[in-house]
Amino acid sequence: MVPAQTRLGWLLEGFRYELESTAKPRTVVKYYCGEISRFLRWADAAGVAADIRLLTKHHIQAFFHYLITTHRGNGLVNEPATVECLHWPYYRARRRFFGWAVKEGYLQNSPTEGMVLKAHQPAPIEPYRPEHINRILKVLDYDWQIAKTQRQKMLKCQSEGLNAP
Repeated sequence: MVPAQTRLGWLLEGFRYELESTAKPRTVVKYYCGEISRFLRWADAAGVAADIRLLTKHHIQAFFHYLITTHRGNGLVNEPATVECLHWPYYRARRRFFGWAVKEGYLQNSPTEGMVLKAHQPAPIEPYRPEHINRILKVLDYDWQIAKTQRQKMLKCQSEGLNAP
């Protein structure tokens, strides 16, 4: 029998209580506890021991492999996705959870120790192409042409941030 104070579910509750004093409730529930709960469900299904002291780096890597080979929500095979995009939220939540367990004395060393992942960098924003800029200018020019009164032209310039002629 696993002692209650080293069971993953029991520790997750203690972690949640501490986080609630420093983070927003939605962040705690959705991000940290949600990500760790998914890991706990995977660990239970994979037959990984419920004792935190028995978790290793291998278990964390096996979970990451599971994330890559399955879809996030419904278990379907995933389309090609970047590894960092899938791993980062889980890695960050787990790193904080195991860091907390070490600080509280439940673990000697964190299973995530030695693992280094970088945050996913979003794709760069592409600038407008010249043909897009020309289309935008044509629309603005058309708006200017259909303005019948000086007031409409002045309001049009004000909404566009331009100086009226």
